[in-house]
Amino acid sequence: MKKKINIREIVPWVALILALAWLVRTCNEKQKPVYMRGKDIEKIVQVHDKINERLYDSFKTVIAGSQDSARRWKLKFEDLMTDYLNDKNDFQAQLSTPVPDTCKPYQKALTDRYNQLAKRSEEKDQSARGAIQALEKVGKDKDAFLKAKDSMWASLRRVTDTCISALKTAEKQGPRRSIWAGSEIIGNENNFFYGIGVNLAYQTKKGTQFELGVLQIKSTTQYSLGVKIRLAKF
Repeated sequence: MKKKINIREIVPWVALILALAWLVRTCNEKQKPVYMRGKDIEKIVQVHDKINERLYDSFKTVIAGSQDSARRWKLKFEDLMTDYLNDKNDFQAQLSTPVPDTCKPYQKALTDRYNQLAKRSEEKDQSARGAIQALEKVGKDKDAFLKAKDSMWASLRRVTDTCISALKTAEKQGPRRSIWAGSEIIGNENNFFYGIGVNLAYQTKKGTQFELGVLQIKSTTQYSLGVKIRLAKF
């Protein structure tokens, strides 16, 4: 006659096994590192993309306004230069007009002062042209900088997209729950085939296994309940 299973006798052992498993798990548990999912990183990158796009548009608007203003001032400068040269030629023609001998000293003094003023004006015009050319070079350097920035950002974005894609793939292939089934043969040095057993195991994502087994040893049927905890990974 088979002996019936006494649940009251099994429960304390099950409780003890679970308590020991929890104790070992708690003692070996390390502080978990900060972890971000691939889709969370992707959202952050998308937010930065939008911020970068708005800043870039604002920057282009400001620069375009400054360049438009510089072009207007350059055109005004060129118009003033045309008027100035016309006035200069007219004034030189008037200074060259014959005058009585008594007025020639005054004419010479006025011509000398005019030539001095014309020289200073020419130096001023050269400085203005230099300032305009420098500003135009700043605009060209700005355009080159923006192109280089766009190229670097695009390259960085491609690397980021590759990393996010790889992280998402790794997450999909990460640890999952699973159910295991197995069998075993029980024996000793006198009888290699003393009994047989089957078991069913449930494994959590963290690798902990809970097992339920049935052993048939000759005419006796026995049951087992166990817990396995991963101690190391290789």
